[in-house]
Amino acid sequence: MLLCALSCERAEENTATEGKTVEEISFLTEKKYPYDTVFLVEDPMTWEKLDKIPVADPSMPVDRLRQIVLQYARLSLSFVWQPGEEWYVTINRNDTFPKNTLYGGIPYVASAGGNLYKWLCFLDEETGILDVEAVDGDIQTVLGNQCSAHAYSAWSRVSNSMTWNGTSQMQESRGCIKLGSYTYDAAIEDFHKSGIDTRDICRNNGKDVMFEAYALLQPADGLSNYLKSSGHVIMASETKVVRNEDGTIDGKSSYVQILEQTSGTKRIKGPDGKSYRAQGGIDRIFSFNSLYNNGYLPFTIPEFAGLDPVEKTVVECELSADRVTVSELERAKFSCNYTISALEVQVHGPSGALLYEKRLPVISGKLNCNQYTLYKKLSKTAMTTLANGHSTVSVTVWTNTGERVTAYEGILIPSP
Repeated sequence: MLLCALSCERAEENTATEGKTVEEISFLTEKKYPYDTVFLVEDPMTWEKLDKIPVADPSMPVDRLRQIVLQYARLSLSFVWQPGEEWYVTINRNDTFPKNTLYGGIPYVASAGGNLYKWLCFLDEETGILDVEAVDGDIQTVLGNQCSAHAYSAWSRVSNSMTWNGTSQMQESRGCIKLGSYTYDAAIEDFHKSGIDTRDICRNNGKDVMFEAYALLQPADGLSNYLKSSGHVIMASETKVVRNEDGTIDGKSSYVQILEQTSGTKRIKGPDGKSYRAQGGIDRIFSFNSLYNNGYLPFTIPEFAGLDPVEKTVVECELSADRVTVSELERAKFSCNYTISALEVQVHGPSGALLYEKRLPVISGKLNCNQYTLYKKLSKTAMTTLANGHSTVSVTVWTNTGERVTAYEGILIPSP
């Protein structure tokens, strides 16, 4: 919860007018829950939990990188939370998340790109309550996600080589490295634009070729399909191969266990014996026959295949001076060699008191957003008041690798 940075007495002293310079004004408010709030989350989602998943390092073996991806994918489907106020999903479905109810995982919302980092902009780490009212814009598009956003956020823990933005673009040229010997036209850059149904690709290659490709799937590899107008992507967590006497693969008995973001939900029983609604895409089983019939193409990512090394995270900011105006801060570009999920802005007074804080989830039309600005995203009143030459402003970039990197720190000064 956000705590008031100054006592009432100190705040009154510093906000006095009559020509005095305002040095420290608190724009933070203590979060107080309504009397009818029932605290239900026993084990809230926190940065500490997320930090237990290691940050990828170039020296790590591939098996460790795969586990990092799986840990994140599973956590985003299973963490338990409750809404502070009722909210709704209305995009392609009607779903309600009532106050004082438990839910597990990020809700499915079509064409949305939410992830755990964006959730932690608004999730109280002490109570597991989502501050619905604090979300700027349409909460379902800011925090909800769908299959490709879920999978992308997990793979981007270790990868910055993916350039696809949805299932229609999941080709080798965009970072989806084919497994096995199946083929399709390498000139294809978008299944939708090319009118491709991936079931035809499977049929053209034949069952035996596709089954052998599925057999190569390792933990955290992927499978995607595109059926003319829509597609789906899933992530393998375990593969079981059963062969017939002649050495061919038994497509009925062989299977892949997967993690996926899906619109389906299921009931989960908590430690206290009470059940709650949760995402349904945890450890589902797909037989090889089912994968083939539904046009799934197996692939891995370049970092797993040894085609592109894991890079150290590099965050950059256009600002170089140690003094900055609000206008300069708003217009400066913050960039990273990995995907950016949020920016955090803090302003501290001369004594070190936290006076202003804003966490800004990246709202973008694409999954791989590597550059962002603060333009029109901060309180003009708060920032202008604090731009007095005595306050220090910092901007921290939250990357999809799980890191929080301070990209800028300087004195906030008035505009000329």
